[in-house]
Amino acid sequence: MSTTSKTNLLLLLLLLTLSTSSIQHTSADANFISATCNRTTDPASCVALLESQKLSFAAADVHGLAWIALQMTTSHASDTLALVTNLFHQREGEPISAPLDICKQLYGIATEALKAAGEGLGKGDYADASKRVGKARDAAGLCEAAFGMEYPSPLTAQNRDVKGNCSVTFDLIGLIPA
Repeated sequence: MSTTSKTNLLLLLLLLTLSTSSIQHTSADANFISATCNRTTDPASCVALLESQKLSFAAADVHGLAWIALQMTTSHASDTLALVTNLFHQREGEPISAPLDICKQLYGIATEALKAAGEGLGKGDYADASKRVGKARDAAGLCEAAFGMEYPSPLTAQNRDVKGNCSVTFDLIGLIPA
């Protein structure tokens, strides 16, 4: 066998070893996410949220998963604030602008609460972080309720997602050992 053939064979074996190791590592991380999410009130939503972010597979503990979930939830709430602000400006003066204005205020409160939750989580103040995530979850529910029976909510999907992400984040923070 030529030197080039031996080198190619060794490279192929090395690649196979690394890819098998990578598959096992990813599987172990997916198992950690699944096992952790099974301890929450909505395991399927928890897994879906965390597995949508590749960084979750690198999390070493529940604190890391809670941090990732919080960052994703904060981002989604901020995106929803931008959307509702845009909708409010487009519909200003129309009757639907009243519930949109309420939602704009609520999502302003929610995004600030989630940012503060991040500070609490970073400092190890899990009770405060949970309280603030709960406040953001309530804001999403109140936004949806602001439309009542009078107007169809243009934010139903966003409110449902933010509320669900907050619930997952709240549960994950509650699983962090004190």
